[in-house]
Amino acid sequence: MLAVYRIISYLLIIVAGFFGLGVIMILGAAFSNPAVLLSVFLVGGVVLYSFASFQFLTKGIGKGQTMKPGRKDFIKVNAYVALFFGVMNLIQAITLIISPVGLKDAVDQFTKMPTVGSGFSPDQFYTMIQAILWFLLIYAIALILHIQLTFRLLKIYASVFHSGDDRMS
Repeated sequence: MLAVYRIISYLLIIVAGFFGLGVIMILGAAFSNPAVLLSVFLVGGVVLYSFASFQFLTKGIGKGQTMKPGRKDFIKVNAYVALFFGVMNLIQAITLIISPVGLKDAVDQFTKMPTVGSGFSPDQFYTMIQAILWFLLIYAIALILHIQLTFRLLKIYASVFHSGDDRMS
């Protein structure tokens, strides 16, 4: 279980780096558009979860270092946000892969817009979107599996999370 968790963690941390850059670039525009702000919040939660769980893996499990109890709560809260993100991506990707008619129509309409001018033909654009959907499907499955493993490992390695003193606060 730990080997699978470690492999998925390294994959998620790479994607989280790219997502983090995207969040930073879009953050300014997100404050003026609430719909974009919600998306930025969700992706930001995934990024925070990925880095916090990676830190739990490397420092808490790998090196046996103690971590503050608040770190466990931080991981859990962001895991729920990431779980929502993963489930939504999973549903969306499966729906569009199984029934691509709506996607084809949207791509056709998008490529006919005069302001787009992307240089891609509708077929090339559709193929690119399909590749992105397959990536998001695999990413969502890996993220959901990772979250499940994280919750198990948080229970197994509960002793890693305690404050410096023995008092309960």
